Amino acid sequence: MCTLIGVLGAVPGYPLLIAMNRDEMYDRPAVPPELRATSPKIVMPRDERAEGTWIGLNESGLLAAVSNRFAGPPDPSARSRGLLCLESLSHRDAAAAGEFAILEVERHAYNPFNLFHADPARVRCTSRQGGQTFVQNGAKGVNVLTNDGLNAGDLRARRVNELLKDANLRFLDTAVRSLRTALADHADVGGRSICFHGEKAGTRSQTIVAVGERGWASNRLWYAEGNPCTALLADFSDKFR
Repeated sequence: MCTLIGVLGAVPGYPLLIAMNRDEMYDRPAVPPELRATSPKIVMPRDERAEGTWIGLNESGLLAAVSNRFAGPPDPSARSRGLLCLESLSHRDAAAAGEFAILEVERHAYNPFNLFHADPARVRCTSRQGGQTFVQNGAKGVNVLTNDGLNAGDLRARRVNELLKDANLRFLDTAVRSLRTALADHADVGGRSICFHGEKAGTRSQTIVAVGERGWASNRLWYAEGNPCTALLADFSDKFR
């Protein structure tokens, strides 16, 4: 039940601000954000089981993130959605990454997913379910990705928008606090909360990325391992230096 908030063109100096809760099984191993010396360079946390990622940013300013869609039991033989997310980061912008995803799902079988792409100019989500691929474009301001898709109007997305209705997005620090508060919310929305504490699975981590208008070295990155209501954010911005 991952939840992502994408703020496009609203925070001065940071045309793209992303905050994401990762909901996952507690026993699935992962490592914090690291720099991959690829071309283009990528900063991302890593899923140690499949070697992919659930969120990453490349040196062109392209951010990719993936969430599951729920449509029955998953196919254990399907290719990792985290690898698809990682591979899409080889592209320059959200449009090219989205086109890559559309072609890639015809080559390999994947369990249902939402693959979110954003750059300082646009937000786009490519979703796959029931053998069909569909694309949703975001807009300037606040965009919310849940398992139902981008700006889907489900209960969780509506709750996020309600919490951010009066948020101060004019400064990076207040914007980050507002997004973090929304993603730490415990109100019941459709049987689960945004910050989820389950027995075997829950909100494992939170990643916040601010794409700076002055390029790679101006980007900011924070990461918290554990439930965002209690876990402290660590500053990983040195990964861009």
